[in-house]
Formats: sequence, structure tokens, C-alpha cells
Amino acid sequence: MHKGRILLSEVNLGLWTRREPIEVSASGKYPVVATDGETLLVAWRQRKDVAWKMYDARSLQLVQEGRVAGESSDRPAVTRGGPG
Repeated sequence: MHKGRILLSEVNLGLWTRREPIEVSASGKYPVVATDGETLLVAWRQRKDVAWKMYDARSLQLVQEGRVAGESSDRPAVTRGGPG
């Protein structure tokens, strides 16, 4: 089962085929993928940080990876003052 894992695979929609997926991360939340045609950037939330990996778009070979420190995941309280 893929519970919590982040996977990446090439999909050919014309032929309805796919490559075996590779595991980007064993865990994480809210994955997004962006591309410029030559590379794929996969980013996701890893605890309080944002982790990312960049892959070659054709071979899915890992090019670079990193992590950016995130802010607290606690939501600040919002108060609204009325006319007074």
C-alpha cells in the first residue's frame, strides 16, 4: 500500500501505459509537481519543512534535492473587531 508515500511515474496517456513508480519520499503531505519541460520539481510538506527533489524529466534520474525550513504549522488566531 502507498500509505503516506510520495511516488512519481511517467504516464503515457495515449497508450494508457506507465513506468513503475519511484519513491520520492517514504512520507509527506501535499505533494506538488512543476516542470519546465527538461526537469521535474517535486515538493512536499515534511513536518514543518518543505522538502523538494528535482528530476530529469525524461529519465526520472535525481538531479538535486533539498529542504527549506518552514514556519510553524500552527494557525494564528484571527480576531475581527467591529465598530466600536
